Amino acid sequence: IYDAAFKQSGVLRAKTVGEAFDWAQAFSNMPQPDGDNTVIITNGGGVGVMATDACEENDLNLYDNQEELDKFYNHMPEYGSAKNPVDLTGMATTDEYEGSLREALRNDEYDSIVVLYCQTAQSDPKAIANTIADVYEEEDAEKPVTVSMVGGPEVGEAVEVLKEREIPGYEEPEQAVEALAAMYN
Repeated sequence: IYDAAFKQSGVLRAKTVGEAFDWAQAFSNMPQPDGDNTVIITNGGGVGVMATDACEENDLNLYDNQEELDKFYNHMPEYGSAKNPVDLTGMATTDEYEGSLREALRNDEYDSIVVLYCQTAQSDPKAIANTIADVYEEEDAEKPVTVSMVGGPEVGEAVEVLKEREIPGYEEPEQAVEALAAMYN
């Protein structure tokens, strides 16, 4: 009964307190999406698949015009994948994240962005977090971006950097997708 009443009146009902705080982080820091097209940028195929599954479960539309997605090849090695999710590969550094995020923010075809990072020996998680925040600020972005960073203690510190810089940062890909889905709902 409560679910039906909430749905009819436009109230979102979080399943947990943690989920409510995840959503609040996104709502308080990001603009509402203007359209339905979501793009995922990642350096790890596994978390990309997890986020893709979460998008499907939450009825988020993954953008699929390959001609536009192919522009991401300018920001990754030739063995990367510009399918959505865009896989920058485990070799991705701040340069690949910077170029890809700028590409996504500047392209009017994308209405929302999920950025994923898996800790590797190739990159410093805090540098990646600061790059994401710098690009978002420099581009004066008007579309929502949620970020998930997966790894050890350094990654936890990087997620805190994102939060301090008002970028919704989460430790699991599903959290980033579900926060974005709440904005759509």
